[in-house]
Amino acid sequence: MGGFGRGGRRAGAGRKKKAQHLRLIDGGAGRRGDDGVPPDVSTPASPVAVEPPGYMTEAALAIWRDWASDAYDAGTLTATTRHSFAEFCQLVVVCRELLARFQVSIDATGQPRALLHMSEKQEMAVRREYRNLSKEMHLRMKDFRLAPFGKELVPAGAAPAADPLDAFAR
Repeated sequence: MGGFGRGGRRAGAGRKKKAQHLRLIDGGAGRRGDDGVPPDVSTPASPVAVEPPGYMTEAALAIWRDWASDAYDAGTLTATTRHSFAEFCQLVVVCRELLARFQVSIDATGQPRALLHMSEKQEMAVRREYRNLSKEMHLRMKDFRLAPFGKELVPAGAAPAADPLDAFAR
């Protein structure tokens, strides 16, 4: 019972998989059938313009025109992912429309209050909807590498960083 590397039927339980680069180094059983060459993550040599789907609204097309080039340059907008990107554009439109309807002012107590005529219960429902939509929007921005997160990516063709241990090598 228990011990290192053992787990029950819980999701995520059990021994964690060894990283790919470590499996290549030690030649474990996971290496069989792998040629040891890392996949090429550079941008395609012949860029093909990805057209937006025909069902998009004019407002969503405006978002597409603003952000599609950035997503394409990041290598995340392809012919396969264009429908997901179209859903993301529509999500941005809905989120912006909700924010425009829900104008906020600061009352005498310093608390934000809606300028719309609605009950507090309705106001909280609108806030909750906006919060959920904005979370989904930011997740999709990360999916298409439109929002900064994690370690900065090295552009293709850039010189590799010098090894900091070279100063100690003879």
